[in-house]
Amino acid sequence: ASFAPQTAGGGLSRLTGLAAQFGIAVPTDDAANSPEFYADLLRSNQLLRAMVDTTYVYQDGDDTVRANLVQVFDINDATPQRSREKAVKRLGQQLTVTTDIKTGVVTLGFEAPAPDLAEQLVRHALDLVNAFNLRTRQSQAAAERQFVEARVDEAQRDLREAENRLQAFLTANRTYVNSPQLQFQHDRLSREVQLRQDVYSKLVQAFEQARIDEVRNTPVITVVEAPIRPVKPDGRRLALKALLALFI
Repeated sequence: ASFAPQTAGGGLSRLTGLAAQFGIAVPTDDAANSPEFYADLLRSNQLLRAMVDTTYVYQDGDDTVRANLVQVFDINDATPQRSREKAVKRLGQQLTVTTDIKTGVVTLGFEAPAPDLAEQLVRHALDLVNAFNLRTRQSQAAAERQFVEARVDEAQRDLREAENRLQAFLTANRTYVNSPQLQFQHDRLSREVQLRQDVYSKLVQAFEQARIDEVRNTPVITVVEAPIRPVKPDGRRLALKALLALFI
């Protein structure tokens, strides 16, 4: 199968410019969207352990097999933990991951004793990558929401204070138009109110978007090529191996 990671249309990058207004530097998440990141994620022990612990039901010829990968690989070490780690290592060896820098597409495949199991392994890996990415986006959105929520309250107070100052000025100076000094003071107070209003509006929009992203459960990777059940097994190159052995 192959997939392309979706670039974050929102995320912390959406608030970078806004946060800069308050002197806060917000890092972007470009590295976490690179194909190399997903290749390393697929090779990570955490993801491979989750795959090893899963019970698979698949067809092997005429038989229906129900087993986890420790049983599939027929690993029987001294302890269950050592058997599990050997299965993780074995699964990592049977994983193939390639990345295309130009297109950003990640291609993966698994070798398995049965074609149904090979297809299930690839599908399960895609599900785990998507779930990891989704949890990351949601936790990022939750952090955004907390940050923006605090700024919304502060911006609202600043806006009310600026409006109160303008209101007090207008109450005390009903005929300020004929005075250049009062006109200048009025314009300055009006600009401050407008600035505070703009900041408050942007923060409210960002807050609502962060609340939506926090519960968003749409897929965050685009599957370019779905997992394919192999029609025939990979060639074992027995003739080549026999010739090499005979030569040796």
